[in-house]
Amino acid sequence: MNPIGKANEITAPFGVLGCKQFREGIFSKHLPLCIALAHQYKREALKSSYIEANRQLLQCDQFLTIGSKAIGLSIYSDDDEVRAFAELKADAFRRKYVESFHRARVPGTKNVFAIKSCIKELAIYGLSFPCRNWRVANDDQIKQAAARVFDQQWWRRQIRQLQGVLLETMNRQLGLVNKEMGIYASNFLVQRYREAKRRNANLMSLVEMENDLGETATLQELNESSVSNPVNRRNEFMVRVVGFEEIAKECGDVGVFITLTAPSKYHAYLSNPCRRNTKFAGYSVKETQTYLNNVWKRSRASLSRLRIKPYGFRIVEPHHDGTPHWHMLFFVKPHQIEALTSTLSRYALQEDGDEKGASEHRLKVEEIDPSKGSAAGYIAKYVSKNIDGFGVPFDNYGNDAASSAERIVAWASTHGIRQFQQIGGVSVTVYRELRRLNGHVPQSVKELLGDDLEKFEQVTECADKGDWGGYTRLMGGVDVKRKEQFLRICYFIKEECGKYSQPLKKLVGVVVSQVSTVLTRLRTWVVKSIRKPSTIVCQKVAKIDGNETIESSAPWSSVNNCTIW
Repeated sequence: MNPIGKANEITAPFGVLGCKQFREGIFSKHLPLCIALAHQYKREALKSSYIEANRQLLQCDQFLTIGSKAIGLSIYSDDDEVRAFAELKADAFRRKYVESFHRARVPGTKNVFAIKSCIKELAIYGLSFPCRNWRVANDDQIKQAAARVFDQQWWRRQIRQLQGVLLETMNRQLGLVNKEMGIYASNFLVQRYREAKRRNANLMSLVEMENDLGETATLQELNESSVSNPVNRRNEFMVRVVGFEEIAKECGDVGVFITLTAPSKYHAYLSNPCRRNTKFAGYSVKETQTYLNNVWKRSRASLSRLRIKPYGFRIVEPHHDGTPHWHMLFFVKPHQIEALTSTLSRYALQEDGDEKGASEHRLKVEEIDPSKGSAAGYIAKYVSKNIDGFGVPFDNYGNDAASSAERIVAWASTHGIRQFQQIGGVSVTVYRELRRLNGHVPQSVKELLGDDLEKFEQVTECADKGDWGGYTRLMGGVDVKRKEQFLRICYFIKEECGKYSQPLKKLVGVVVSQVSTVLTRLRTWVVKSIRKPSTIVCQKVAKIDGNETIESSAPWSSVNNCTIW
């Protein structure tokens, strides 16, 4: 039986004669989800009535359509349809608003009416005006935002991202994201992520770059040498953890491992047993992440008033149903632990703090005992299982860690989740720039720095050796303000403007003691050639009997989606 027939069979006992035609029309539009939609319909019909089930099915149909029914785009639309839609909308907005945006009623002021109208129309498609604080923005910023709205590439990027988020949000609500159906992320999302990753790798392998010394490399090779490479990313993160732990020992600080979880209403599925959470209020992954972030913001402000400045790291990972939670490794003075935990607990329990299990599960605190192991060893498994699964056999649910890591990265990429964030400490960007020097300070730099030379050589050596603790001390310590750090990032403002008339800045080096500039990007890379995509044979991954097999397919088109040139 085909999927629509199966969906019709599930929902057949409910409703009147016209309901079948109504349901079948929606099922045919959402073929990948029609059976899940049918089960959702059945549950609601049994719980309430077929009328309520019809209403919810219609809401799902509208949610899975970008824009209104008459002019909208399906969430399953392929790349060609997205391109055509983006071109149409960009042209329509340009014709409608270009005059208004460039002709204000009073010279030097914004045309507020045109902006409000544009914002309202963009909202129909689930998009936001690309200038958050437009009321206080100047004319140039408004024109740059308008240029994006009038550009079909901007529309394509926004729609592609929106497609992934909306579809995964619906998958989560329909019960397709949990440890039984698809842990952390739906199987559809993981497949989509793999295809996008493979496509990007193929495209980058076509681009050959050349520097001013005549050295060549593909864009993919250059990408693999950066922190985009999971191995490099994991190694650098662990170096920073070890460095902070060394500083903590020197300062007499202690480590605290904290887990912060959202209230029950943010969780779509329970874990043990795996079943629907009746308290779930439909919150998305992004909304849950915003809630956790707000808890931390309020806690941090309160701690600052108490003159408590923890330093360490925050890791975001999903529960089995895709609901985010936070792990935090902080170092503080021993007498500050109680204030730290009580402050976090107060804000974590502000919302639904009286619900069953809140005091036990909302905030978990564990002091790290050096006699049992180091902080680096404690957090290593959390870092690994959220990047590539290296050195970790299984995740918390008994699944292969490497496979789970791929699903977690796909989840974070789709929902725009920043997995790792440093709390306190000094700039990691400066650290990465110094490592470009490979421990060598050019003679021209030595002559330039004068009294700062010795300290600059020391901090460069620490960065080259991966000594995050020594680097942090020389930069000013974990509590130093950004503007008072020994080294700061230096940007060069280009003469030419970007595609949207925005000023372009290029990271070129570091500023020493807010006076001297040291260039760290000594090589200039340009595109040497772009091979034809026909030389690369695309591959499709199909699952047969649970095993992945690779099938050859037609070559990619000559259209290049990269935006680096």
